[in-house]
Amino acid sequence: MTSTRRHYKGKNGRYLIFGKSYKKLVGTREQVGKRIAYKTDGSPGLKFEDIKKNNHGKWVSKKLSRLAIKDNRSGVTTIRRQKARKKKREKMYNKKKTKKRI
Repeated sequence: MTSTRRHYKGKNGRYLIFGKSYKKLVGTREQVGKRIAYKTDGSPGLKFEDIKKNNHGKWVSKKLSRLAIKDNRSGVTTIRRQKARKKKREKMYNKKKTKKRI
């Protein structure tokens, strides 16, 4: 059984965890990303190492983001697919028209 350590506020009103100071112990993903809070709410709670910013500027879980890309459910692959379709359409409709010989 591993022992879990409780985190307490210091004299300055901030949490000191592994040599880093945080205003809040639990916060939103954005607050964790900006290092204002140590972790997110929930079980087990995402820490800074567990989240990243996606292409839309939203803080997301690294693990679930990798799974989404692997399963082709992410916005990145959708955008690539849309660009490929657009190129294909442009090629189809921008062909040079040749005159029919009579």
